[in-house]
Amino acid sequence: MPIEPLTEIQSKSAPKTLIYFIQSDGPGGFIKIGLATSISARFSQLQVGTPHLLRILKTIKGDRRKERLLHSQFAHLHHRGEWYVPGEDLIAFIDRPVAEPVQFEEFEPDNPLRDTGEWLERRPLEHPEEYLAAMSKDLSGGQGIWRQHAAWVRRASEKHGKPIPEAVKQFLTMVC
Repeated sequence: MPIEPLTEIQSKSAPKTLIYFIQSDGPGGFIKIGLATSISARFSQLQVGTPHLLRILKTIKGDRRKERLLHSQFAHLHHRGEWYVPGEDLIAFIDRPVAEPVQFEEFEPDNPLRDTGEWLERRPLEHPEEYLAAMSKDLSGGQGIWRQHAAWVRRASEKHGKPIPEAVKQFLTMVC
């Protein structure tokens, strides 16, 4: 019986990963090309760390190697870290149809944060129970992160003209 190479054994048990393209609505509209096992968790981490609203443009199946290839392919658009200028070729790549569309449920069946950035942005305002359940799972990050998150919820409330539900206000007051 042949022995499988270690890399194959490791890849079979490795968590599923997605490559994501997330755009900032700040000056320049930079696009982050990154890799994550949980797009919703990564989106939340990025959103609380920036004063600009973010939106998920696309996700594709991929691994660290494919992410590095994309970074190389768009190196001429590199801005800083994993952020890129939204050049025509990058936008065309993002707009190109994917042979196998990724369903968030495939990777995160229990996660209420499985949709686009627009829905994530509205979630605390329109679905406070889901929002509170998801946020209560991880109270780490310190007061500074939660203050940034509270500011993000306030901006989303103003942008969409929806009041922040009382339960969400109480939760944010408690963690801040």
